Amino acid sequence: VVLRQPTYDAQKASLWRSTLLIPVYLGVLSAIVALFHVLILVTPLKRLFFRRNISRTPVIHEDREAGLLNEVKANIKSNGGIVIWSYKLARLLGSIALFGVATTAAIIASDDNFQANGKHWGKKHRGRHGRHRHRFSDYEWLQIALAAFYMYTSFLALCTLILSKRAKRPAKNHLNILFSSALFVYLYRDVWPLATFTLHPVDPHHWTTWISIALLVLVAVIVPIFMPHEYVPIDPSNPSKDVNPEQTASWFTFFCFTFLDPIVFEASRTDHLPYEALPPLADYDAGDHLRKTSFPLIDPLVLGRRRHLFWGLMTYFYKEFIALAFLIFLKVVVGFAGPLGINRLLTYIENGGRDAVVRPWVWISWLFIGPLVGSAAMQWYIFINTRTLVRIEAILTQLVFEHSLRIRMKEEVPASEKPTGGTTVVPTPESEPGEPEPGNGHQTDGSTTAGGTSQGESSSRRAASKGKDKPKKETS
Repeated sequence: VVLRQPTYDAQKASLWRSTLLIPVYLGVLSAIVALFHVLILVTPLKRLFFRRNISRTPVIHEDREAGLLNEVKANIKSNGGIVIWSYKLARLLGSIALFGVATTAAIIASDDNFQANGKHWGKKHRGRHGRHRHRFSDYEWLQIALAAFYMYTSFLALCTLILSKRAKRPAKNHLNILFSSALFVYLYRDVWPLATFTLHPVDPHHWTTWISIALLVLVAVIVPIFMPHEYVPIDPSNPSKDVNPEQTASWFTFFCFTFLDPIVFEASRTDHLPYEALPPLADYDAGDHLRKTSFPLIDPLVLGRRRHLFWGLMTYFYKEFIALAFLIFLKVVVGFAGPLGINRLLTYIENGGRDAVVRPWVWISWLFIGPLVGSAAMQWYIFINTRTLVRIEAILTQLVFEHSLRIRMKEEVPASEKPTGGTTVVPTPESEPGEPEPGNGHQTDGSTTAGGTSQGESSSRRAASKGKDKPKKETS
């Protein structure tokens, strides 16, 4: 295996192709996308400016302190509590510290380059022909670009604290992507070479480099993994009074199922756990929500056309099925980590480390990382699969009951008994030939005339119809 050495000298030929600029390019793209978000989310920005205008009104000192305290309490409450607010504040401070470290690295690099002249890096000297004798070095330009990048990430981190929930989510997603990209670049440039025999770190072996990596681990790994999620109701007009712990659990507690520890400990201390002690149902698992969101895709009457139930369920649960396919693929791939690590480790021992590129502790770590990732992928697969199965059962049960309530008993009336003309005739039971119509003998002359006329007409019609049907039966 021959790996290309990512030395800084090789990247010096083209500054724009440096890997340190990858986060900067993503930051520019994020700023463009954020501009469209600003155009869409105009209302939260108006509310933000409206709050600033209110805070500028002149008040006395005591009221200002009380108002500031109330504003901080309201901000903590809007961010989901003191725990989430503390993590967001730590991310903001970490981003500001990264900006300071990048600025310091640029200043130190300039001082080292111009130590012989004793001049500041911002001053330029002209030669005989009016040209610049000393310019910013490539490393200085890279650090200046990173400082601008961290200034933008600090602005996004501030937005996650002060904007509304609808605007916080895009800012949080952009922030996680940008910090992760910067961390991966530093790992590739300065950490991965330490795991090999042939490569060397690209950036200078200085405290600014390792402080930057440590801060990036804080803001890109620790904060997103351990920070609890904010509760975002499915129906903003009807939020849940009691939130399920699953909806606010952090990624770490969710993968380890530690958010279920309180209910497990409570069940271990009692013989019978009542129904009221169980966690409330999450609002995205409620039957009413499943019905409203799934029936337009699986109910033929709501859909407006006939489609097989399988395709409707696949359309509704396409995210879950994609996740299941990816987890199965991941489980199969990481299954090769253990055998491959053993093979490379034995090869290293057999050759005595001759012509080795990767250090043996990397292959030893594979023996632990492979089963760990495979077990996590399988547990996540079981969770998604079980939850999807329960949701499908709930949807199909509601669909069957909904369709059963649409069934109506319909009685068909023979065409011969349907009324003709403009008169309304009340149907009477047929009587045997020769028997008097019931009630005719007790009627008065006026009523007999009117009633007899109508009854005579109906009886004559039935006799005529029977007379017409007889020849048809004989001919047949």
